[in-house]
Amino acid sequence: MMNHRKTRIAFIGTNDHPIPAVKGGAIQTLVTALLDENEKEQLFDFDVYTRYFPEAKTASAKYQSSNFIFIKSSLYAKCHLFFVRALRRITHNRVKYSSIYMRKIIPYLRKNEYDFLIFETTDKEVVQLPEDIKKKSKVLFHVHADYLNDQVDRFKQVVDNTDCFLGVSDFISKKLCSSRYISENKVCTFQNAIDVQTVSD
Repeated sequence: MMNHRKTRIAFIGTNDHPIPAVKGGAIQTLVTALLDENEKEQLFDFDVYTRYFPEAKTASAKYQSSNFIFIKSSLYAKCHLFFVRALRRITHNRVKYSSIYMRKIIPYLRKNEYDFLIFETTDKEVVQLPEDIKKKSKVLFHVHADYLNDQVDRFKQVVDNTDCFLGVSDFISKKLCSSRYISENKVCTFQNAIDVQTVSD
């Protein structure tokens, strides 16, 4: 009997709230729900890159089909981000965006083989993805808000780094498709949802 390899997916979370969603956050709660569902059938192998919090590390122990790579923050990382933002403002965005958070994640992405990379972050993380990593995996960018358009200075690079945009609504997807850089076949809607039975009056 043949042993089929599971699809291997990496989630890149934001640098403010952890996954599992022990500190809340809409994006983090959504990804945690996906991880929980996968535990039932264990159809995928997930790697989750996320901000380190002790509570999140404890909560992650229950998952069998998800591996968590916790990225610790530091005063140096915060100072680096402050100076990058200041330099970009002074130079009118001629300085490339960079963060210690993504610098720590990139070596793992180089070392591992993924079928898909799913960015549950902002465009600031997507633009930092090196060419060699883009060639190895399909890159999906889950867009949760209407803030990306042709006036964003790095938007063309975001599009070049992304194989598919996942809009959380038809509205978001249509706005993305209105860009001169994006073709419709590069955008699809992946709607957020809630279980209404769990919502109390």
